[in-house]
Amino acid sequence: MIIFRILSVISALLALAAGAVDVTRVVTPEWLAATAPALYQLPSTIPAVALGILTLIFVVIYRGLTKGHGRPRRTTGPIMGALLAILLAVVSLALSSVFPDGIINTKGKNSSTLSASAATAKKQIESASGTCSSGWTSLSTSNYPGVDSVVVCASSMMAYASFDNSAAANMYRAPLQSQAIETIQSQLSDSQIANLPAFSSLSGNQQIVVGPTSTINKLQKQLGGVKAKVDMND
Repeated sequence: MIIFRILSVISALLALAAGAVDVTRVVTPEWLAATAPALYQLPSTIPAVALGILTLIFVVIYRGLTKGHGRPRRTTGPIMGALLAILLAVVSLALSSVFPDGIINTKGKNSSTLSASAATAKKQIESASGTCSSGWTSLSTSNYPGVDSVVVCASSMMAYASFDNSAAANMYRAPLQSQAIETIQSQLSDSQIANLPAFSSLSGNQQIVVGPTSTINKLQKQLGGVKAKVDMND
């Protein structure tokens, strides 16, 4: 029976951590991207809510099993943790709609003029990366509600995605980034893969570009946005 109390504590702590990451991303995205790029890319709204609900389930099971046994049912901590995590996720979701560039926006550095139109964004990207000689490949977005478009250029190793809302951006940024990287690598030669440059991402209001860090640096100077490191081996 005690295992459910332990599980409730663990899941409550994980839910709080996910909720804290979610709020941090909304409050100061640039700091999170620079300090912990993996956490910045990681979707956390749904995990915070899911873990919060799972915590409450564990608490109910534990209290049900210990009912009538005369054992203390000290579950206030996990319950409060679960409710706080869910609250953090809801608050961060609401704030992201009001402050898509983050609440702490140092001299507008988080603001981005990266276009929500894929056609225009391609031109913006090519101004920094050069013409896409291989042609842009469109990826399917049918499995990602709220995702407008995803395009990839193998020759310049660039990828772009746009989202209908901030919630979709937070939720699908990481999986779409992985899918884009896999698509790029599948079109490269073995020697190109063996000599890949450092990669970064650049996030706009509801868009993201992934590519070689040298190109991303140029784009950030031109368009603004939040830059984060990308591990091509993830």
